[in-house]
Amino acid sequence: YTVSIVQGPARDTIGMYFGWEGDTPTLTRSADMITDMSSWGKMKFKTFKYFLSHAKSITQLPSGSVPDTFNTSEVTDFTNAFLYNRSLVSFPDGFDTSSGEIFQSTWYDCKAITSFPDIDISSAIDLTRTWKLSNNIASFPTTLIENITNSVTITSLKETWRNCSSLPNSTFTDFDAPINLTNDGLDGTWYDCSSLTSFPSITIPSGVSELNYTWRGCEGLLSFPDSIINQITNSV
Repeated sequence: YTVSIVQGPARDTIGMYFGWEGDTPTLTRSADMITDMSSWGKMKFKTFKYFLSHAKSITQLPSGSVPDTFNTSEVTDFTNAFLYNRSLVSFPDGFDTSSGEIFQSTWYDCKAITSFPDIDISSAIDLTRTWKLSNNIASFPTTLIENITNSVTITSLKETWRNCSSLPNSTFTDFDAPINLTNDGLDGTWYDCSSLTSFPSITIPSGVSELNYTWRGCEGLLSFPDSIINQITNSV
């Protein structure tokens, strides 16, 4: 069956979700029944937490770029928004993330997606587990990686690409760690990125005091920069 949500002209949508929040199995089962979204509609959001969380059967979002009428321009929290969207084959261009600060597990386990579009992370603070377990993504925009590198607001890349086992070396050719990462901000970042065969020389920010599981399971690595080893050695 088809569900339509009508937005009144005088009110903003504070937030809504079809999926799961906390220990709510009924909502989890409801999310499992969603197979597609036929149109974006006209809505303005204040939060996007859990929006399609646990919608494991959804295969597609509306085609084309996201219209301005689906307004996420003021959303700061995208936590779990597309968590476990395992059947979703692509993610659209034009999704407004310009105010987004929190991207915890946003595209966690989106394992059918093979390439990812450019998104605005200019306000991002927390990219913890953002693409974890999205193990078929083989392409990230160069500009997105550059903007992560140059960010002065990002404090966590904890498990950001964990289990992204299809990422090629070229993804991180020009990558460097954002300068304001906190003590555990690189924990598990590339855990099980098994397709990487080499890694760039990065500068470990002064605020990072631990590197737990940062490159664990990167079984394909054939070379690793001496400069990183020296930084680790000299910090002990």
